[in-house]
Amino acid sequence: MTFSNGTKVTVATAIAELIKRLGDETIARGYELKSGQCGGYNCRSIGGTSSWSNHAWGLAVDLNWSTNPFKNPLTTDMPSWMVNLWTEYGFRWGGTYTRLKDSMHYEFMGTPAQARAYADRTGLETISGSEKVAITKIPGVPNPTLKLGAKGPRTKQL
Repeated sequence: MTFSNGTKVTVATAIAELIKRLGDETIARGYELKSGQCGGYNCRSIGGTSSWSNHAWGLAVDLNWSTNPFKNPLTTDMPSWMVNLWTEYGFRWGGTYTRLKDSMHYEFMGTPAQARAYADRTGLETISGSEKVAITKIPGVPNPTLKLGAKGPRTKQL
């Protein structure tokens, strides 16, 4: 799956559309998802355990690991609206873990049917293939800022 800025992540098919829509919306609202700093599927156990990680099932993504490390104290450059956006649509954020904070980590906590329902509910619509545009306000999440010279569906919407 590829975000609107070309950053690629591999995730389970059941949640790919939801992650794409949330990632594209994250980018549109001004947070850059950096190529080579994001990932999803990784067949491994949870560190220090024999339990499979949600990455092994393709049900988790790590975003911008260099600026959102796995450590205490919590260290992140993610704005609060971004955490609110992803958790509003069924993800748990690793920055809320009680022990070691994993601020890069979002894991989907629902079923495939719930992922489809969340994707339908995002208020994002496909325009000319893979480009997305916000068509409804999501409570607690700021609208994106259009920059001088911006072109495309958001400008048309405005």
